[in-house]
Amino acid sequence: MHDDPIDLKLSTVGQVMPHAHAKIVDRHGKIVPVGEKGELCIAGYQLQRGYWKNPEKTSEVMIRDENGVLWLHTGDEAVFHEDKTCTITGRFKDIIIRGGENIYPLEVEERLMQHEAVERAIVVGMKHHRLGEVVVAFLQGTSPPSGATYAAISDDEVREWVKMRLGRHKAPEHVFWLGKDGVPSAVPLTGSGKVRKFELARLAELIQATARAKL
Repeated sequence: MHDDPIDLKLSTVGQVMPHAHAKIVDRHGKIVPVGEKGELCIAGYQLQRGYWKNPEKTSEVMIRDENGVLWLHTGDEAVFHEDKTCTITGRFKDIIIRGGENIYPLEVEERLMQHEAVERAIVVGMKHHRLGEVVVAFLQGTSPPSGATYAAISDDEVREWVKMRLGRHKAPEHVFWLGKDGVPSAVPLTGSGKVRKFELARLAELIQATARAKL
């Protein structure tokens, strides 16, 4: 609302409007408790009829519950707060499941960018034969101001930086620096400027496969 405090306006998308409905569910479609992250689903008069000439996509994301209510599964990762406001925290499909544990890329990216040597961080999941997925980080190094110098940070230091705050399981298994060691300097983007993370995941797998072939 117009009289909400500025921090609420900046950190949330507000409350659900009258006659609209929203819920946050886990990967099994079960509603999660307030304060827990999951996929944002919406229902009500504001829903579209479907995707234009794409019935497969429509049936994939628009699902009726046991009461016959039609819900749009947005693909957005979100959390509801006690004051009924909602915060979008990422993309639900980007969640990394490592050994049965959910890892939220945005959380790892934010931690990585707290390091002075990291300008940009993009975290994706890569397939793993034992754990299901592991964390992979694509990083862009910081260009220091004129006259200043930053010590180069090693891949092990990157892992330790994440491990210190978030735990061992969220530390990147693989670290790739944009523009170095054959990694492209530009990242693939959608038409709206969003990172195509699935392409970076494929790139990580290709780099690892190439490295194994050279052994």
